[in-house]
Amino acid sequence: MKLSETLKSKWIEQTNQFEALGQRGWCSIFAELPVYEGLYYSEITVLEPKLPLPFENVVPHVRIGIGTKESNVELPIGAEEISYCYRDRDGNKLTQGKAEQYGEKYGVGDVIGILVYLQPPKPKLKLKKENQEKENEMQIEYNLNFNSQQMISNQSIQSYQKIFNANQGQVDQNNNNRCSISNNLQEVLMNQQNSILIQDQDLNQESFVYFFKNGVNQGKAFKNIKEGFYYVGASLYMNARVKFNFGPDFAYQVNLENEGILLDEDIVLNPYDQISKIQIPYNDI
Repeated sequence: MKLSETLKSKWIEQTNQFEALGQRGWCSIFAELPVYEGLYYSEITVLEPKLPLPFENVVPHVRIGIGTKESNVELPIGAEEISYCYRDRDGNKLTQGKAEQYGEKYGVGDVIGILVYLQPPKPKLKLKKENQEKENEMQIEYNLNFNSQQMISNQSIQSYQKIFNANQGQVDQNNNNRCSISNNLQEVLMNQQNSILIQDQDLNQESFVYFFKNGVNQGKAFKNIKEGFYYVGASLYMNARVKFNFGPDFAYQVNLENEGILLDEDIVLNPYDQISKIQIPYNDI
């Protein structure tokens, strides 16, 4: 396992397979392979920045976290909804550009551990079947509501039509009114159901990300993250430098039981370098 030669910013300078330097503004780099499923740990050490700094009165900064291959490498990790990070200057965690209080600040000399757990990705055929079943349920619900609307008395429709015409200046016939009601109803139902459907499908249920500072657990940073394959990475600012350690020999060992991280017995903690290209569908790397 080494750093990616492609999933990186043009402003990243690699001094070797494990060290990276970020020139000028924010720029990101990731490992060559992602977490596909399971529990994996890696470490990133913050090194002394390269001197001289590119500009006067600037301070190098680091963000450490994970992101998918769709992440914009010219942005810092945590700026998008498909990336999650732990920030050096204030210890905050970020995703979608939103910061929340999280852990301790960190800097040069600190070793940041990253523990990532992902449930197996949902099979696409199974998802397609689930989608069809939910669409059928939505259509049934719409039909029931539509039939209920068809039973509205002419008097009720006329009353509704007067109110509707007063507000909209449209709809002159009862049939048009029925059509408007049913179309609006269908649109509302479909939007609500699609929103729920998308939210459910987009999340990797029971997934989580923990960060450690010099072996000290900073707590669960994220859970139920968006579905995807996630690469460990770092974002660097103004000549900041880091060194990746994918294992198996780490500066600090994580004891899940001592940390109160309770998982099923069949879930094994692996060093990040145990991720194999053989396990990952080629098109998803």
